[in-house]
Amino acid sequence: MQIPSRSSNRILLEIAVDNLPDAIAAYRAGADRIELVSDLARHGVTPIPELMRDVKATVPIPVMAMLRPDPGSPIADQRMVAIMLHQAEGLLEAGADGLVFGVLTPQMHVDRDATAMIVQMAGTRETVFHRAFDMTPDPAGAINTLVDRGVTRILTAGMDRPGTMTAMGLADAAPAAPPPGLVVRLRKIRAYVEAAGDRIQILACGGVRGPNARQFVYEGGVAQLHSAARGDSAAGLDVGQVGELRSVLG
Repeated sequence: MQIPSRSSNRILLEIAVDNLPDAIAAYRAGADRIELVSDLARHGVTPIPELMRDVKATVPIPVMAMLRPDPGSPIADQRMVAIMLHQAEGLLEAGADGLVFGVLTPQMHVDRDATAMIVQMAGTRETVFHRAFDMTPDPAGAINTLVDRGVTRILTAGMDRPGTMTAMGLADAAPAAPPPGLVVRLRKIRAYVEAAGDRIQILACGGVRGPNARQFVYEGGVAQLHSAARGDSAAGLDVGQVGELRSVLG
């Protein structure tokens, strides 16, 4: 049965899920948009088109599809980019409202060519450069590159490279360093919002929960938040967390 749709001008809440029941539960608890992945325990890889079809047939809010064939490094060679484009084609045909991806050069800058190809594949649908953005050594330059390539949105936790790689479960050759605190991250996110202006959207993430959601909005300056809303990476969606986020943001 189709679930009724909603409309609102409130702070937008995006929830990451990896199965149909969680997508339905997230919508019912107040999510405005879904990021659909496979295997959230590995920080999300590309979902299968069949799952996208099932979610789109049931949940009326926008559903973004993750393009991440390998949970390893975001540095991709031509073969990996070809795989991503093939996966993108299948997910778009299955009804995805947009694509979430992040491709970097060996120097950790935005891969301009791969990004342009994925944006072209998406056509009129949205594109999001995921937290690989936080690994770039020049965030301002990365923002300009993504604007130039026509990307809709950037997902960022406001972390530095070592912290981001640890958070995404990637091996890191850099010296161990604690991730920056929330106040520091929110200063970075606000700087990205100011640099982006109205050229590209900034979607904040990284431990977004009910108690700190307003802090993300007011100190980070963002109009949309992303969360997996999972207390334990193996425990599935915590519907209570989604409801709390929606209540706070509403």
